[in-house]
Amino acid sequence: MQSLVYSASVGLMLLQKHYSRASSMEFLSTYGAKIIAPAFAGYSYHVIGLGEISLIDILIFICAITTVLLIHISQPPLKEVHQVFEPAMKPDG
Repeated sequence: MQSLVYSASVGLMLLQKHYSRASSMEFLSTYGAKIIAPAFAGYSYHVIGLGEISLIDILIFICAITTVLLIHISQPPLKEVHQVFEPAMKPDG
């Protein structure tokens, strides 16, 4: 469900000419993280231990929540949203 909402919101936030760039960045962040994260986690556990990893995780979570609360997420004009979804909502007949 979250990926569907994300995909729909990217389409509303970006100009059409930037779709391929956004898709490439999403691919890199998703699969790059899946390749690098396990190695980095093992190294971090060995070097700093589980307690410090948990502390870093909590601090990053607090930063993320603070960022979401402080930024303004713009909404598309209601007319534009209706124009995008109106053809899909019409019955065939």
